[in-house]
Amino acid sequence: MKNEKVEKLVTENSTTEKAKKNLTAEEMSELKAWKERRMNNDNNKLVNLKKEWPEENRQHFEGDIILNEKQANKLVENIKNNKNNQHKRIKRKFIGSNIRRWDSTKPIIYSFDGSHTLREQRVIELALEHWHNITCLNFERKDDEPKGSRIVFTDVDGCASNVGRHPLGEPQFVSLAPECGYTDPRHCERCRCPDGFTGAVCEQVMPGYGAECGGRIEVGQSWTKISSPNYPGEFREGQECSWLLVAPVGQRVQLQFFGEFEIYCCYGTPTSPVHSATNDLLVLFRSFYRGGRGFQAKAKAINPSRNQWSEWGEWTECSATCGGCGLKRRSRKCLKEINNTKTNNDENGQNNTGNEDDELICLGVDTETQVCAREPCPGLCSKPISEEGECQGLLSLLKGIRCQKQKIIQEECHQTCCSGFVLNKELGICVENNF
Repeated sequence: MKNEKVEKLVTENSTTEKAKKNLTAEEMSELKAWKERRMNNDNNKLVNLKKEWPEENRQHFEGDIILNEKQANKLVENIKNNKNNQHKRIKRKFIGSNIRRWDSTKPIIYSFDGSHTLREQRVIELALEHWHNITCLNFERKDDEPKGSRIVFTDVDGCASNVGRHPLGEPQFVSLAPECGYTDPRHCERCRCPDGFTGAVCEQVMPGYGAECGGRIEVGQSWTKISSPNYPGEFREGQECSWLLVAPVGQRVQLQFFGEFEIYCCYGTPTSPVHSATNDLLVLFRSFYRGGRGFQAKAKAINPSRNQWSEWGEWTECSATCGGCGLKRRSRKCLKEINNTKTNNDENGQNNTGNEDDELICLGVDTETQVCAREPCPGLCSKPISEEGECQGLLSLLKGIRCQKQKIIQEECHQTCCSGFVLNKELGICVENNF
């Protein structure tokens, strides 16, 4: 059931309603005209977003950005400054100060308002896990967190969100609807699909390239085998295969490699099985560089166990004392449910009864890492100083004349960061140098 308070807050902050109070009719007309030009297709015809792209909202900037009053006014100012250049794109950049940036040294708290099913929540958490793996951000779910800066996932306004953290420490609502997708900027009538999928809305599995392989495969209780092209012979350079393994609704996919195994920079068959977080699992094979023996694997459907994570353990000691490059870790264990005869309903209403044969599976990761020791290290810094001394040249002939000399000295300071990190003087900490 949707949260009425959340829906009201999102609705109040959707569009540029607040900005209208400070805009003239002409300025508002310019803003609307600019938004319509951005939504025209290649034939200069207005795209009917309500029918073709239900995830986008015509009242939002570029269909998915909820602007506050200050941001909307800034957009109007940009339009005024660029009205003589119709083709100059206005950048999607609205974070002008650190007050709207999330603190990367602390986990970002998030929760769900009840609009999403358990399966949808799992998909969102997998996306958060992906961001965690490739950025410096950490996420922590706290459904009982009543107040403070946090992300609340809802489904009341299509696919849209504000930009950045709420400046007053209030929740930031991120609305994600089932139809959410990323439009291909070169082909606006299609979605930009993740690797392994194709089609207008990424509804198809990418066909094999250079070999007949891949596709959508329904898996059941018995093992289903897949392998790289020509296995156990060698695959060729430039071949691509994509398999989408799909288990019945409410179950999970278990994938186990077996036999000889050889891919670039790796050898030795993986011994641990791979388990899906939902009822499907995508397997990608890409031979970019050279041929090799490849792999073979088997997959089947299993019942998800109702295991739970233990509490997080203590953080390890930071691997550094200063400079920004320190890391600390903590871990948790997947605990088997004590009452194995307890019946649970999954997200689709089906009964799943735990038993001794269920795999020990918990959704999420068992280890977290966090950046630590961001304070700069002590070191020597160059500092220019002025001091009085004897004059040089012709001035030295004049008695009683003293001259000011510039001199560079080395003194202790706290401005040294690890290699690859620079000092953010505003925050006083070492941050990763992305340039």
